[in-house]
Amino acid sequence: MIVCIAKFKVKPGTRETFLQNSRACILASRAEEGNIGYDALLDPDDQDGVVYVEQWRDMETVAAHNKSEHYLSNQAQSTALRVGTPQVMLYEATPLER
Repeated sequence: MIVCIAKFKVKPGTRETFLQNSRACILASRAEEGNIGYDALLDPDDQDGVVYVEQWRDMETVAAHNKSEHYLSNQAQSTALRVGTPQVMLYEATPLER
């Protein structure tokens, strides 16, 4: 499994707009083949911080997601609301048995 953690800083006062604009992309991403989870989290220490946590079956499904219409459309919309460059980290994860 691949876990993607993407940290964003948005322009002051635009976090709700950013999240509203991202909603369609998040829902469409959850329906993609190979998606295990996709959530937007709010940074409790930063009113302008947003973190996406994505879980994918493998790198092929990450690559397909990054070419999807909903992802590319969301990227175009969100760029105007972001400050700086997003910090994106990919991890190969093996879930522990419970």
